[in-house]
Amino acid sequence: MRRVGVALLLLLVTGAAWAGGKKPANCPEQIDINHADASTLRCLRGVGEKRADAIVAYRDAHGPFTGPMGVAAVLGEKIALRLRSRLQVGNSELP
Repeated sequence: MRRVGVALLLLLVTGAAWAGGKKPANCPEQIDINHADASTLRCLRGVGEKRADAIVAYRDAHGPFTGPMGVAAVLGEKIALRLRSRLQVGNSELP
């Protein structure tokens, strides 16, 4: 039981407690929400497979995001505020 507590504490202290348990490899510091695929979006803390897929589906259905806070329509305002420093909006034309 004590080992579990220590492991959990280490995860929390190091910031390794990502959605799905593990941060994907090769994560950029800034993520362009108009061009990122679901696996790149999973680099954002609190964004797992379902939320990443929801962001991509929303973008496909409604067009490109106009600003970083546009993801609030999918993730909610609280999460969008927390993530906005890592989000950027590139050219609004999708590839």
